[in-house]
Amino acid sequence: MPPSNTLAVPQTYAALRKAVEVAIVHGQQAAELAKVRTYHETGRLIREHLIAHGERADFGAKLFPRLAVDLKIDRSVLQRCDQFYRAFPICATWHKLTWAHYRVLLPVSDPKQRRALATEANRNRWSVVQLEQRIRALIPPAEAATSPAAADPQPLLTPKRGTPGVCRVITDEEGLAVDLGFACYLRLPRSTSHRAIADAPISSLALNDFVKVTKSGVTRVEDATKADLLPIVRRC
Repeated sequence: MPPSNTLAVPQTYAALRKAVEVAIVHGQQAAELAKVRTYHETGRLIREHLIAHGERADFGAKLFPRLAVDLKIDRSVLQRCDQFYRAFPICATWHKLTWAHYRVLLPVSDPKQRRALATEANRNRWSVVQLEQRIRALIPPAEAATSPAAADPQPLLTPKRGTPGVCRVITDEEGLAVDLGFACYLRLPRSTSHRAIADAPISSLALNDFVKVTKSGVTRVEDATKADLLPIVRRC
């Protein structure tokens, strides 16, 4: 038996269009509200845990990376939840603001100004773009960039360059081959009767050997490691 709150099936296209529009709008609003509440509650839990441990900087520095790994959530998301709760301990006042609005407001360092902007954006139903424009008009970009509430810059990754020309010997049902990258392979002969190339016969190469392929042939690279492989051909 269908639930009593089920809407009647629209009989005309106009009725269907209106019903779908209402359903989508309500669904999107509910999803945004759930996201705001979820991030706010996450921030509350993290902040109260930190307070319980004296808000020590060393404790917090270890907590976020540990949570990020265990929960498989980016550390910046957890840090932003904590910033959100600290900036807006009570967020139900601005029920028309989405998570995107709050993210724009977080870098505003002055609490009074931040709350005033939230109130104005909520009352006037500003879009995120309108809120950003208002903030830029009030706060110099340099000040916003140095705000304590701004998101933490993530450390730059060290590029893995590899050593040009270094490849690895692999195997398949046809025997040994040099993996050149981009699904290109140099098949190695099986017989020792083939001519020797470079320092050793090709047939003396073994699986997982590191080699260089040049115009003069294939040479084993004795001191090479995985780090020498270019990212496109690196094997785990």
